[in-house]
Amino acid sequence: MKECIIDSVMDEIRAKEEQADVIIEEAKQRGKDMTLVAQADADRRIADCKREAKELRRASQQETARRAAERREALMRKGEAAAKELIDNKNSAVEDAADAVVAKLIQSYK
Repeated sequence: MKECIIDSVMDEIRAKEEQADVIIEEAKQRGKDMTLVAQADADRRIADCKREAKELRRASQQETARRAAERREALMRKGEAAAKELIDNKNSAVEDAADAVVAKLIQSYK
């Protein structure tokens, strides 16, 4: 009878140890699953951040290129106006010099 009780207690202990082992394995598996889910979420967030940074960089480059083109056009217009003014001034100076030469020639023949 004593042996029967001891065997019964031992069987119960073994069953509880087996249950504990199953619970531990299930907990380990749940931990692995949670880690995989967390890693997948982290990978997705990293990819989203990289994509967003790439889009921001592209938008910034486009804005910079647009501003540079506007500035270049303004400088070109300013340069063209200055060149036209310089040409007009040179033409006036040449005409004035030519008029002075003609006037001297006419005076020399009078």
